[in-house]
Amino acid sequence: MSGAGIHLQLEMFNSVQHLHPGFQRGV
Repeated sequence: MSGAGIHLQLEMFNSVQHLHPGFQRGV
């Protein structure tokens, strides 16, 4: 269960980075 959640979060994070590449720069 935890593994699936982490995978989902990773995919979401990747999507966010692709949508907002500037966000990574802010970090």
